[in-house]
Amino acid sequence: YDYCYGMKVKASRVSCPDGLYVTLKEYDDSGNIVGSTIDSVDSLYRGETAILVFPSIEDSAETARLSRMECFNF
Repeated sequence: YDYCYGMKVKASRVSCPDGLYVTLKEYDDSGNIVGSTIDSVDSLYRGETAILVFPSIEDSAETARLSRMECFNF
C-alpha cells in the first residue's frame, strides 16, 4: 500500500466484546467515492482506546470519511 489512514477510537458508552468493525469511504478531489477500506479489533471494552489503520489502494483517493462503525455480534 502506498498510504493509509489512521483513526483513534474510544469505547465510551458501550463495549464490543466480540470485536469492532469500522469502514471508511475514500473520496477523490471532486468528492466522488472511489473506494472503501476497513479495519477491526477483536474486542473493545468500555473505556478502552484502539488505534485503527486503514490501508488505501486507490491512487485517486484524496480524503476519507467514516462510513460505518459497529460491534460484531456473534
